[in-house]
Amino acid sequence: MPNLERMKHMTVRRIALGILVAVLGSAWMAGAAAAATATGEPVVVGSISNFGSLSGTTAVAVSGNYAYAASYWSGELNVIDISNPANPTLVASTASSSTMTAATNVTISGNYAFVTSKNRNASLTSNDDTTGNSLTIVDISNPRAPVVVGSVQSSTELFGAYAVAVSGNYAFVASQGLLSGQPGAPDTSAGSFTVINLSPIGSPTIVANIDSASLTGTLAGGLDHATGVSISGNYAYVTAYYGERLTAIDIASPTNPAVVASLRDPVNFAFPNDVTTQGSYAYVANQVGTGGMQFTIVNISNPIAPAVIGSLTDPTLVGAYRVRIHGNLVYVSANGASSVAAIDVSNPRAPRLAGSVTDPRLANVDGLAVSSTGRYLVATAPRLTSDRAVTYPPYPLQTSGPTNTGTVSVIDLEPSPLSVSIAPASEPANPTSHSANFSFAASDAVTTVQCSLDGAAPGPCTSPTTASYGSLGVGNHTFTVTATDATGATAQASYTWTIGAPHNSALPKISGTAQQGHKLTATSGVWPGAPSPTFSYQWKRCNAKGLSCKSISKQTNRSYTVTTADVGSRLETVVRATNSAGSATATSAATRTVTWSSSAFASATLSKSKTSSPGISLSIPSPGDNLKLSKLVISLPKGIGSHATNHALATGLSVKDLHRKRLAFTAALSHGKLTLTLKKPPTGVTLTVARGLVSISAALEGRIKAGKAKSEKLSLTVYYSGKPSRQGSIKFRLA
Repeated sequence: MPNLERMKHMTVRRIALGILVAVLGSAWMAGAAAAATATGEPVVVGSISNFGSLSGTTAVAVSGNYAYAASYWSGELNVIDISNPANPTLVASTASSSTMTAATNVTISGNYAFVTSKNRNASLTSNDDTTGNSLTIVDISNPRAPVVVGSVQSSTELFGAYAVAVSGNYAFVASQGLLSGQPGAPDTSAGSFTVINLSPIGSPTIVANIDSASLTGTLAGGLDHATGVSISGNYAYVTAYYGERLTAIDIASPTNPAVVASLRDPVNFAFPNDVTTQGSYAYVANQVGTGGMQFTIVNISNPIAPAVIGSLTDPTLVGAYRVRIHGNLVYVSANGASSVAAIDVSNPRAPRLAGSVTDPRLANVDGLAVSSTGRYLVATAPRLTSDRAVTYPPYPLQTSGPTNTGTVSVIDLEPSPLSVSIAPASEPANPTSHSANFSFAASDAVTTVQCSLDGAAPGPCTSPTTASYGSLGVGNHTFTVTATDATGATAQASYTWTIGAPHNSALPKISGTAQQGHKLTATSGVWPGAPSPTFSYQWKRCNAKGLSCKSISKQTNRSYTVTTADVGSRLETVVRATNSAGSATATSAATRTVTWSSSAFASATLSKSKTSSPGISLSIPSPGDNLKLSKLVISLPKGIGSHATNHALATGLSVKDLHRKRLAFTAALSHGKLTLTLKKPPTGVTLTVARGLVSISAALEGRIKAGKAKSEKLSLTVYYSGKPSRQGSIKFRLA
């Protein structure tokens, strides 16, 4: 029975008494199960309670479809059928035995259950009422008819027997000895480690004992209030509750055990109550309150030099009492928190609370066992919160003793089907940069997760819900997260993406008007690739069919202003995308054929306009790009005409280049159109038609004199070598 002195450190376990009072099935229990299932946390799915045979149920072990619960007060080992977890059923109990009174722990090996029982105070001055201080062996080959087949009792070597581990033909018992604040006689050991020969099974005998008082020097205190024991290879590991230690004992020769190391750590072994081992690690439950380190992982790969490598504290672990392991998950009953917690130890240096369940049926929870499948836990609670804990007689089930109701509960660790998913928002674009940061979630809380990149062996993720990768190379990459539940079942989610040189998925586009003097702007197009590319541009001039394109010198910006040289051509741009992985190009569609500007490209003057015989002056400046003007066609407006002969035109016309040098030409007048062909095409011209070569009608002359002639225009068509003709209407300036 746990000592009341420990209550100074935390709320500790309590014992219960009773007859059958509750089984699963109430609406309240169903509601609790539904709430837990919604979050993926473990949930109590079934329980059984009574204040008779289950009174003070402190320990439990599971074999097949049966749980074996030891009762502190009744001295019975109770068999509970858990084949239907929602309806655990008490199917058998052993006869009450004084050697099983004050039962503290139970373990199963083969067809036998081994139950340790501690001492029970006889009075305020005596710590031994002759019950307990024993190891009892129960044949469970027929679960519905368990039979006590043997026991061994000793008030010296087994004083306060508290935990047992079995290996081969030997049982190894940790005994707590004296309790602080309770009677110190007649039994006096402060703790011990005892080896019991189990052959023959019906006549167990003590073959070796190490008493705490025998340990000195650096080993002193190594068995002070021994409360937990676990076997790994040729070594037994024992927790010393008062000694704040984990002690390693060489049991290669069971009849001659030897303490080889005792690791003291007041921070990480604050009241270590239980220990379990697997592989190279020992897992310790510390019965300490809020703020203390309730769970500790020890590297025992070198038994003579154990070392603490990981620890965990959490409100759901307050009063950590029993510890069990299955795969990469450790389970802890925490009677100070009325909870059972699951801890992910896949990374021993960073244990993680995976999930927990807190339930009124787990009040003062002590015993804990894992089902054979790993899906269920069975937990025992010795008394209700309303029951009174006692240290001295009368005890529960004795005359005038209090009632203690014990409860055995079944916990489902996988309330929903296992799945794992990657958050879409965390999936890198495809292709993407040289880093990736994934987020993911499993459907059940009690899972371990491992991450893998590109087929590598699964390993620890960056965190339980994230995985980050950097400096990734060019090519395809696949991320996989694997979730493993309590049963060992797995679920996976994967995502594949590409890191590489840019490639175009949408061509560049040109916006703007394809006309002389207008501005065109290109988009870069769409370029998947990682890292994000930078862009450069090259504008090209193509023929009227969009072929035979040639780069335009120094035009490498996103925007381009259309020039005279582009008239009659089509334009395109080539975009080059470049990143650290390489580069690629894409070409836009060509523009429409470039046209001349719609603005005036020449000026005309009607001199002496108020007379019937005016003159005409026409100026055509250079359009740029050294274009050569080869021919002009002038159409006179209505009201202006000419009847001159070609000879008269030739002598009456003056054509000069922009340097005022006379130019040779031929002239022809036909149907009101004057055509001038220049023998040596210039870049621009000024043309003068002498008075007398043209005449205006009386009506037009009258409008001019009256100031009503405002829109007289001549039509002009200009031909440049290698370019389409340029046409426009030029308004006369009247002079």
